[in-house]
Amino acid sequence: KHCRDVANYSCCRQAPDQRGRALALRVGNRDRYIYISAPGRDFVRNLLLTPLIVPGVVIGLALLVYFSTIGLIGSFLTLMVAHTIVALPYVVLIVGAGLQTVDRSIEDAARSLGATRFTAFVTVTLPIIKGSLLAAATFAFLTSFDELVVTLFLSGPRARTLPVTLFSYIQYNLNPLP
Repeated sequence: KHCRDVANYSCCRQAPDQRGRALALRVGNRDRYIYISAPGRDFVRNLLLTPLIVPGVVIGLALLVYFSTIGLIGSFLTLMVAHTIVALPYVVLIVGAGLQTVDRSIEDAARSLGATRFTAFVTVTLPIIKGSLLAAATFAFLTSFDELVVTLFLSGPRARTLPVTLFSYIQYNLNPLP
């Protein structure tokens, strides 16, 4: 179902900002061991944080060129990847800060009692960092919601997000006089 106007946006279940936020949380949270303790972590961290430095116009144009060469321009996948790229630095920073406060000995104790690495992460680490996960999800959503330029570059005529719909409404229908 595609969003036609502002009032009908709430019925649109495939909002790229929501999927982009979820994907950014998965990617930003998935490689915690690489992010915190692996060699080359500074390179990976700097690579993940580059969307903070690069202007949205450059990101949008680069993604437009890339996706047009592989023939995916105007699809939902392009919007989801773009929103993930824009939101990922905030998730990496916030979740990374939360993970650095976790005492690894607690997770090691759970592993010594027979828990797998995944079980120890889910039952021990996730409850400790739930505040940073919530903050990261909030920042990722707000950043993705605010990113109009990249969305204008990549959205086709059928894929309309709420920021594009609001922009179109303000541009064409807003009358300052009652």
